[in-house]
Amino acid sequence: MKKIIILLSTLIVVVLLLPLLGNKVVEENIQNQLLSLDSKGVAIKKAISKSGYLATSKHYEFFLKDSKLFVEHLNQFSNTQIPSYVNMLLDGMLIGVDVKYSNFLFFSDTEIDIYPLSLAKQTAQSLKKDDKEFYAYIDKFLKNKGLLYHINQNMSTKKFDGFIKDIKEEYTFPDSTITKLEVSGMTYNGQGSVFHPTLLNSKVDKMVLLSTKKNEELEISINDLESVSTFKTQTTYETKIKLKNIKLKESGLTSGYVDMNDVYFDLSANTQKAKAEFYAKSSVKDLQIKSDKLNLTFSDFNYDLSLTDVDKDSFEELRILLQKTKMGASQDLQQQIEKTMAEMLSNGFTFTIKDISLSKISLENSKNIDGFSLNSVLNLKADANLVKNINTSPAQLLKNVTLDAKLKISKTLFEFITKQVPATTLANSFAKIVDDNYVFDLKIKDSKMSINGKII
Repeated sequence: MKKIIILLSTLIVVVLLLPLLGNKVVEENIQNQLLSLDSKGVAIKKAISKSGYLATSKHYEFFLKDSKLFVEHLNQFSNTQIPSYVNMLLDGMLIGVDVKYSNFLFFSDTEIDIYPLSLAKQTAQSLKKDDKEFYAYIDKFLKNKGLLYHINQNMSTKKFDGFIKDIKEEYTFPDSTITKLEVSGMTYNGQGSVFHPTLLNSKVDKMVLLSTKKNEELEISINDLESVSTFKTQTTYETKIKLKNIKLKESGLTSGYVDMNDVYFDLSANTQKAKAEFYAKSSVKDLQIKSDKLNLTFSDFNYDLSLTDVDKDSFEELRILLQKTKMGASQDLQQQIEKTMAEMLSNGFTFTIKDISLSKISLENSKNIDGFSLNSVLNLKADANLVKNINTSPAQLLKNVTLDAKLKISKTLFEFITKQVPATTLANSFAKIVDDNYVFDLKIKDSKMSINGKII
């Protein structure tokens, strides 16, 4: 009995001491991040810590004292260079961060809230000068954590999830314009670091911006947006996006709308093989565009494209150079881009249109016209003298190009196009009629170009 009492007493002491010892794993991670902030252009303006028996909470306020340094840090995790004007939008911004974690070592979940507390310095000055009341409204909105990003992160499994706080705001400007913004159901989850995840899923239920003034109204809405992204490296990734509906509607002095349903995108890149590969797919179930000057409807639009056999070294160099143009252009940079582009072309590539097609289209008074389809394979053969030969005579490009393309277009659509653009009637002499379609087989081989067997 004495041994049991000793054992129970020991267990009770351990349980009591665990929270007092604190969760060193989370604490050390936070401290390491804080120590590196100054080199990233961020200063700690305020730090408050509150520790209870079960959990510890911390409040920080960070001041972006050098947005250029901060953006350079973010660029490490971005596939594209962040434009230089973003510096102005961030410089001098105050950001609040709340962190909460368990004091028990075996709990590694951390809750984080991130929210801007003020606008960037230049933005605030400009807004305050132009409209003091609107500035006061935005300032209050931010200080009340109106824009809040919540993260639940597990330090041991490297998984995270969270949400962006719902927004439902309305403001009336001095000219009686009423603007409403509603954002709801923004959630996400992923694997890896929040800044550079290996997997990221996100979802938005609804985004609506509505602006009204007397009898005029403008509405922009997005419904049911989902995306799934996987990242192996900055240049090896895949992103899939599904969108149920996007609408832009205007009424008043000018009226019209754009309504798009069931939109899908699939973008991917792979630079881990011998040659680089890039793929892009998209589909739109239906699109309607209507205005005083245009009435267009189409359904079942698809494209499926790929660029393969691309030289990795010159592509990577070109990617970095193009990113630099967003930070500022120069003649020297332009020359480097041209040189690298020439090198990439000299190594050849294959561009494939697996499918570009449209099922139905309605134009003006022409209803439910059958559409078109296009597929092709273009190959540019590697040639160290390619650019030199093209500069001498552009026609020499044909020596390095092979193309096999097939365009099928309905008679009704082709006739409509020739009425709008009379010059296209010249294509009639090359056309082959199959059922109710015009068919054009375009080939380039051995420096010769032909359509349906007829040499051009």
